Amino acid sequence: MKNKNNIKLLNRKTLKPNLNIDIEDSFFKTNITFIQKSLINDAYSNKNFHYNKAFELFKSINNIIYIVYTNKINSIILYNIINNKKIYEIKNPHKNPIICFRYHLDNIKKRDLILSISFYQIKLWNINNTECLFNITKNNDDFYYSAGFLNDNKNIYLIISNYNENNFYNKQIPESFKVYDVNGYKIQRFEKFKENAKIIEHFYDDKSFKNFIIISNNLSIKSYDFDEDKMCNTFEKSNNIMDIIISKKDNKNILIGIKIFNNEINIWDIYSGKLLKLYKDYGIMSPSYLSCICLWNEEKLFFGTKVHKEFKLNGNGNSDYYIIKLINLKDGSIMDNITILKQEIITIKKIIHPKYDECLIFQDLNGEINLLKIQLITK
Repeated sequence: MKNKNNIKLLNRKTLKPNLNIDIEDSFFKTNITFIQKSLINDAYSNKNFHYNKAFELFKSINNIIYIVYTNKINSIILYNIINNKKIYEIKNPHKNPIICFRYHLDNIKKRDLILSISFYQIKLWNINNTECLFNITKNNDDFYYSAGFLNDNKNIYLIISNYNENNFYNKQIPESFKVYDVNGYKIQRFEKFKENAKIIEHFYDDKSFKNFIIISNNLSIKSYDFDEDKMCNTFEKSNNIMDIIISKKDNKNILIGIKIFNNEINIWDIYSGKLLKLYKDYGIMSPSYLSCICLWNEEKLFFGTKVHKEFKLNGNGNSDYYIIKLINLKDGSIMDNITILKQEIITIKKIIHPKYDECLIFQDLNGEINLLKIQLITK
């Protein structure tokens, strides 16, 4: 089976617990094994506000691998992924549902920092002792949507965005992202930038030794020079981006993004904003959409996609199909498809597990967080 770009679509197979599946295409054989069907079954995410940060996965200052996630009663839960043990639960940390988390390793004070973002409140936590370092609360119609960390080797900063549903597409209504230090002090020099942000990322350029802020919303992606306080570039054809990720392979710094309804994967030069590559038609059938992405060894990309229920796949009726795909970033060829029947995949990340080596961790809207061992074997 081929799409109009002459890219071979592999047979889609449904994974079962502890089932080995070997699939081949013209370049690779992929051995995929479910090590454990469900690590966590009480996770929660608001389906409209996840943007690939429904949970945060990190190796702590003590070299322990943790997941931070929230549940239906809005707790913050720290979970040890190696021994499958819940470490603690912070109850009622926010008045409103938690949208997402962001992690940062503070090497200066030797601690693990977590941002928890809810509609009208953002809190910064020392996750090692559950101490809330500060919180920022809004009292107007705008609400928080995204946040990120930036480290300039001297200080740690928080980049925080506003969002207003009523004026999201209206360029005439100014909205700004704001920058704070970890003590909660607002950095006033960034007040001049008026940019509504859905996704915030930080990029450190090893060549110029500068820090850049990457801001994405429904209209465009823009880059800002953090050190010189200026807007650098608007990325070419960068509207309606669902998720972005930065790759630094071989000092070729690129930004990768997926378009939610266009079934497109876009690759830009991070310095100029020029669109380098565009890969299309990954939804199998239309209408469908792409949801979240995970970079795999800088050369490959896993991403989630959904096929809507009014279309039949393999003659199995009118159910929705939720698929994790693996592509080669060099040429866009599909290397593998994994069909997940339960729910949409909303967050997907890579982990080096001490027992299972390279694995994917992914969360679905059903509240399950799963571990999936990945083996890519060249013929």
